Amino acid sequence: MAWPLFLVIGITVTAAILGMGAARREHATIGQIVQRRHHAGNFPEPIRLALGLAYLFISHNLAVVEHISHNIAVMYLGRIVEYTDKRTLFTKALHPYTEQLMLAVPVPDPRVKRQRRLLQGDVPSPINPPCGCHFHTRCPYAVERCRVETPNLREVKPGQLVACHLR
Repeated sequence: MAWPLFLVIGITVTAAILGMGAARREHATIGQIVQRRHHAGNFPEPIRLALGLAYLFISHNLAVVEHISHNIAVMYLGRIVEYTDKRTLFTKALHPYTEQLMLAVPVPDPRVKRQRRLLQGDVPSPINPPCGCHFHTRCPYAVERCRVETPNLREVKPGQLVACHLR
């Protein structure tokens, strides 16, 4: 089996591929790239298909992630806490951190009201993360097991992997 080439896409490279000038490319925002992408077609899909590439896109902007990704891994303090296809992630997220991320995505319709839950607790140090589940210090569902035992990433539904003792 032949493996595809692998490409890590950053903002400057993406802007260059989309034909942004050098001055604009150095200061491009992900929003500008997404806007340009709408005009350029379904980038980077045609490039991926033509060259047989696989790409890794890293972002905190879930709207962009949803727009360009097929499968998504959600990470918290360096650990993958959920992995699935984009439709499942955006409609049936299972990890408590992923749930919180989804609640933070702005809804463009001011008439739509969404439940807001502010995370309690302190953000752990990424240099010295807590024992057990790294998210237990902020998780509204955490139990004692979460504090002492690291959850394994396991398939809880076909194609959906979650690292949580409670899911």
